[in-house]
Amino acid sequence: MATVGASNDSECPICMGLVQRAVVSRCCRHRFCTNCIAAVQQTAGQAGASGRCPYCRSERFAFDSVREPPPQLPPQQPIRRPPPQASARIYRCQAAQCRFTGTENDFLDHLVNRHRRELLDNHHLLFRQQQPPQQYEDPPDRNPRLAENKKTYCGGPLNGPPCDCCSGVCGPHDGCNCVHCMTIDLANFQVTHGNSLVNKFGRVASLSSENGHFYCAAIMGLAELGGSGDGIDYCGPIDGPNCEACQALDVQCGSRYASLM
Repeated sequence: MATVGASNDSECPICMGLVQRAVVSRCCRHRFCTNCIAAVQQTAGQAGASGRCPYCRSERFAFDSVREPPPQLPPQQPIRRPPPQASARIYRCQAAQCRFTGTENDFLDHLVNRHRRELLDNHHLLFRQQQPPQQYEDPPDRNPRLAENKKTYCGGPLNGPPCDCCSGVCGPHDGCNCVHCMTIDLANFQVTHGNSLVNKFGRVASLSSENGHFYCAAIMGLAELGGSGDGIDYCGPIDGPNCEACQALDVQCGSRYASLM
């Protein structure tokens, strides 16, 4: 049985359906289903008649199988992966007098647009081999004591860069304290998670995951909280303005108290 190309006919003259496993007649070149031709030949054989072409009735009926073209698959679509999601982490700018906070993409845009000169001048610091930070140790002659604001002070010099709100001394009666005394404060207030500090007013302040600022939930507007006294508002507790003491922690958490975060 030879193999030839298929004709354009797609309808079987016997079953009037789409041709399945096509064969083509040599006499009239019409296509038929293989099963239909087999059934016609079986019927003719049982009747003792010679096989005729079911279409043109030619007695010289023979047929060839048709090589079906491979099925045409739809073109493969490229795999489209979703774009990488920016980190949900909130970044806080450590530049002096800059209080910007934002997500990863916003923070990178801020650095390029606001601190371009500093990035260019100090980019070499990003790639130099980092030395392990030195562990701060409180000198043995200090004597940490609990002040009236419930914070601990030892009277020694403050570690880290100087801040605008203190004289550079840990206490001795109020204000900011050194990292060693802050460690004692956290133990006294039973703070076990690493995103809280005790501000200079003796209140536990937590780092907000919404904007990266510290909030202590104190009532602002009172003189002892650094407010004007004209109105009453709360420091946070999740977003919004924060009190003077928590504003200081916004800056100090990246330097003086970085080892506690």
